[in-house]
Amino acid sequence: MKTFASFAFLILYSLSLNFLIGQEEQYFEHKITSSHFEAERKVKVFLPDRYLRDTTGQFAIIFVLDAQYEPFWQMAKGNISYMVTSYVMLPSIIVGIHSDDRGSDFTPPARDLRKHIKEEVIPLIKEKYRVNDFRAVIGHSWGGAFVGSTLFSEDRDLFSAYIGISPSFDANDYTIIEAGSSLLKEGKPLNKYLYASAGDLGFREAESAEGLHHMDSLLNAHKTPGVVYDQQIFKGLGHWGCVIPSLSDGLVRMSREVFADQGLLEEMLRKKDTDVFEQLEAFHKKAQDTYDFYFEPSPSYYQSFANDLREQGQLSDAVIFYKKALEMDPEHARATVNLADAYDKLKMPKEAKAAFERTLVLLEEQKDSLPESFYTNVKKWAKEKVDSYK
Repeated sequence: MKTFASFAFLILYSLSLNFLIGQEEQYFEHKITSSHFEAERKVKVFLPDRYLRDTTGQFAIIFVLDAQYEPFWQMAKGNISYMVTSYVMLPSIIVGIHSDDRGSDFTPPARDLRKHIKEEVIPLIKEKYRVNDFRAVIGHSWGGAFVGSTLFSEDRDLFSAYIGISPSFDANDYTIIEAGSSLLKEGKPLNKYLYASAGDLGFREAESAEGLHHMDSLLNAHKTPGVVYDQQIFKGLGHWGCVIPSLSDGLVRMSREVFADQGLLEEMLRKKDTDVFEQLEAFHKKAQDTYDFYFEPSPSYYQSFANDLREQGQLSDAVIFYKKALEMDPEHARATVNLADAYDKLKMPKEAKAAFERTLVLLEEQKDSLPESFYTNVKKWAKEKVDSYK
């Protein structure tokens, strides 16, 4: 049977989240008079729930091509938002690139679209939203040609990560592969991540698979340092059916290059011979060396991960991560009361009492910013626990 605390925190957290999200906008559409296209261009922006909850953190940018096709845009922003808010991938906002003529936009070398994103879209996003320097681009089918041609162009630093779904790497008689060959022969590290996927049904996927084969051969032949390449073939799926699994798989794999998610943290915990935070430091160093970027988990992320450990009975490990969250943010009320609960379950009354007393202090200090139900119920519970230790 779950304790009052475990049950109440989930319910109250949900209530406070709904209250907060209801007060702010999440979707924006910008119009840019583009000098490169000599026309008005649309840019869509969606802010996941986590962006609204974390009012100070910086977020990566996930660029989604073909945002003019509403079903594709809705699918992409919905799935990415879900993964961001669920801590499945690194915190990101979603930016949709609208194309009136995708053939012209995406056909290699696609310089106009690259310059539009570099000189007109990115400055706008940086001005209006809290973003960091990690950027990824997602392109499906012909949009995948833009992914490949940009990776091997002089503008490759536009993005840190490239995700091509059923990508047309064979476009224009393999000019993308040829450009890649010329670039990789120089032997200079690119420091990029590339994910490419396809299904195995239909003629379109047969063409994509051929392009993927050439890309795989190219990267294996040169072994260029700093290029991480993941390839995935989804059996029994066609050109349209592989989109959603590719999106999720690609973003999770990409995130794990720079962001220690639950899977990586649990793997680190299983290595009992090495301190988990020493492993995390090494992970961050590798990410920095490879991509010139890593994402440090927030106190709330560590607190959420600790909650999961606590629910699984891994109380000592949970304490480690609650304490890490509080080291980063000593005023984190939820981490404090959950740490108290973990100590209580570990039969450590002295530590538990101190943490519950600290909870009561934080509740009073933050009373005006906390949901009333959270303040009232947690205060009552914490006082009962403090009295029980006397």
